[in-house]
Amino acid sequence: MRSGGTTFRTRAFRPSSALTTRTFCSDLKETDETGGTATPSGTSNQVAPGAQKPLSLADMQGDSAKAPTDETAGETGAGADANKPPADAAKTPKEDSNLVVLETTKGNIVIKLHPEWSPKGVEHFKELVNAGFYNGAPWFRVIDGFVAQTGVAADPRLNKSWEEKTIQDEPVVKGNIRGRVAYGQTGQPNSRSTHFFINYADNSRLDAQGFAAFGEVEEGMDVADKLTRCEYQRQDILAAEGGLAQFKKMFPNADYITKAYVGSPKAS
Repeated sequence: MRSGGTTFRTRAFRPSSALTTRTFCSDLKETDETGGTATPSGTSNQVAPGAQKPLSLADMQGDSAKAPTDETAGETGAGADANKPPADAAKTPKEDSNLVVLETTKGNIVIKLHPEWSPKGVEHFKELVNAGFYNGAPWFRVIDGFVAQTGVAADPRLNKSWEEKTIQDEPVVKGNIRGRVAYGQTGQPNSRSTHFFINYADNSRLDAQGFAAFGEVEEGMDVADKLTRCEYQRQDILAAEGGLAQFKKMFPNADYITKAYVGSPKAS
């Protein structure tokens, strides 16, 4: 599809008419490739089972007052503990099933998924992430002021098995502004597959062409901004056997998704 001279493809992409037609990378070198979160410890005023409870002032003033026995103190502590939630439950953060963490060679990018924007897009993205599709995937199209794009698996077998698993188009509920995430697609209906991109700028011109956002960068937009600028036009070669090795030789400084997973960021 074209919008403002720019075309996205899920398999074979073409560059913007404003870009040079040759393959480029800002850090291209003429050389071959060489060889939860810690939780704070809490304190408790609860008397532990079997511990001696201190006397109150009223206890000490009464002639007949007696200190509670070990047995009664233990019962008091045990009863209170029974109504207290386990310490681990309070310390363990709740997982967010609509977060996806992209661990990249520049740092982490956390994407907040929005099923209310694109239910099919979100479900499909989670399936891809859980299948390990994006682990090792290169950022092969990173263009200043436009987008950072990925979506070709490091394993050619995954590319083969997923290339025809497209999903149906959906209305554009939220469009393409900086930080929003959408799928690449061809000029054919229902062609969203594995390619996705992060918008670097206001690309609202893509909205009319059906590029529906399904998420947005919640953390790590500064990381996305630092991805090495590259554009590789032959995604069909990149997806095939030996394609990634060739890409690495051409773009030795390109960035990659090292691991992607659904859930909150893990402690480093």
